[in-house]
Amino acid sequence: NGADPDAAPVAAGSHLDSVPDGGIFDGPLGVYAAVEAVRAMRDAGIEPDRPVLVSSFTEEEGSTFGDGLLGSSVATGETDAETALALENDAGETLANALSRIGYRGEGLLDPAGWDCFFELHVEQDTVLESAGVDVGVVTTITGITHCVVEIMGEANHAGATAMDDRTDALAAASEFVLDVESAANDIVETDSETAVGTVGSLSVSPNATNVVPGRVACGVDVRDVTRGSMEEIASAAHESLARLERNRGVETTLNRPFHVDPTGMSDRLRTVAHDAAADAGRSAIDLHSGAAHDAMRVAGATDA
Repeated sequence: NGADPDAAPVAAGSHLDSVPDGGIFDGPLGVYAAVEAVRAMRDAGIEPDRPVLVSSFTEEEGSTFGDGLLGSSVATGETDAETALALENDAGETLANALSRIGYRGEGLLDPAGWDCFFELHVEQDTVLESAGVDVGVVTTITGITHCVVEIMGEANHAGATAMDDRTDALAAASEFVLDVESAANDIVETDSETAVGTVGSLSVSPNATNVVPGRVACGVDVRDVTRGSMEEIASAAHESLARLERNRGVETTLNRPFHVDPTGMSDRLRTVAHDAAADAGRSAIDLHSGAAHDAMRVAGATDA
């Protein structure tokens, strides 16, 4: 009540999907907090100048359809709706079918470019605030993310009949690659950017039998930082590691980068509002970067976030 219906709305929200062992706060906190803020304003009889919009974006995590930030990517025009709806999960079901099955296949499109701004409340997912004894972190920059898909091909052979000096062991090569990525990230942290991270988070070994020398390993690599330059350095180190393994171990390798999001700075205007709000509420607040990706980084391309 009282809001000018033609004014650009203030939007707030997050996502509801999660990851294995993701806990109850990652995503839902931001949606529930936005709903609660609207309820609290109504109960207090506050009449805002602008409409307040609550959003819940689909498939932020990328655990089931796509690589992440899917709903906000469609909303901001980074991805068209038809492409998103055609994505399939591991069972071969499309996103369109999944949404229809649960009654959430909509027709309209959000347009964040028409919003005055967007706020996303999120659990920190680290212990910086806890260690500092501070209530609130006001995000300065959301990390960029590069995903690399690496294949290391050796030769599968009998573990008992194949001499040690006659092996092309893909898993032994992959173990060196994992350590090389870790070492490259640590070097960047020591010399250039303390917020850089590099992770080999998944390995798929074939034929994955105890009595067979591994013939193929697929690796999933995650590189993040608040500056693109340091991310590229870690990715380059991954390329160099694979080239060395080809020379020294005789394996064949490939590296593809199917997903990349640049670091995204947050709105100075909204950061000032957040600090002022914390002070008004008697809560301590500090500036903090976000090492996790959030829908706010897509929305930031369309309006203040």
